[in-house]
Parts: sequence; structure tokens; C-alpha cells
Amino acid sequence: MTWQFGFHSFADVMPRSECGLSHPEYYSLVNGQRSNLPAEKVRRGWQLCTSNPQLVEEYARRINSRLDRDPTIA
Repeated sequence: MTWQFGFHSFADVMPRSECGLSHPEYYSLVNGQRSNLPAEKVRRGWQLCTSNPQLVEEYARRINSRLDRDPTIA
């Protein structure tokens, strides 16, 4: 078995460079605003908005896709 997912996998599964501009609603509000900073400028302080049902669906789709491609990962 190959370990791939852990407690800090949000950035790997939903990278801001890929999702941030097209789906800012996937990311949490910080002081009432979503950051528009490019991914390379954001090191800490962002999280996914897990109360967003579309995000949860997309996250699950991406995880399932990876597991379908390689069922040995965990």
C-alpha cells in the first residue's frame, strides 16, 4: 500500500493554482473575504470551505478518481 492522503491533503487535492480563481467559493472566508492572492503567494491561512456542498462533491470526486487509478494508495 502507498500512503498518499493524510491530514494535510487539502492543498494537494484542491490546489489553489488550479481551483482558486475559477472557484473562489471553494475556499474559506478570512475576515469576511476570500483571498484573491495567487497560489504561490499563499503559504498559510487558507482552508477549504467544507460547508460548501459543491466543494465536498468535487473533493470526493477527485479522491475517488485517484483511488480508481491506483487502488493501492491510502
